Amino acid sequence: MLDESKSLSKLPTILLSILSGPFLVTIVTVESLTNSLIEAGKASEELFRGERLPILDPEAKNSNTSSGN
Repeated sequence: MLDESKSLSKLPTILLSILSGPFLVTIVTVESLTNSLIEAGKASEELFRGERLPILDPEAKNSNTSSGN
């Protein structure tokens, strides 16, 4: 009877030690995912803002087609 009460008193400690690893991994994963999504959002904002797109000169295109005629 004494052994049963000792094993039951250790149960919360065992459960806590088993669940602490996956809990910490989840926290690190969520933090990493959050940072990745923030960086992807910043990159797409830069792309849609047009800073990374080349500037096209519409006059150069028109002069090439008119000189060929």
